Amino acid sequence: MKPGDRPLLIVYFDDTARASRLGAADLWPVVLDIESRVDLVLVDLTPGRKFTDDERRLVRRYYNGYVPTTVVLSSDRQIRRKLRRARALKKRI
Repeated sequence: MKPGDRPLLIVYFDDTARASRLGAADLWPVVLDIESRVDLVLVDLTPGRKFTDDERRLVRRYYNGYVPTTVVLSSDRQIRRKLRRARALKKRI
């Protein structure tokens, strides 16, 4: 992954998982607040969905098996944090 100008926020979710829907209720207000300061990538893990090559690489490298999972990479694309709570995200960025 090429370095960027801003930190990268990767959100892994599953449309069929209740936890993803509940997490979205916490996460989206935070994302709207910080969207001008980060790059955002959404990775849909809904069963039966085909991954692009880029999504497959992100899943293999950063996904830890739980939805929702939020990963924050620095602007040079090094891992900063794996977060499971949106409130923790706002404090970190």
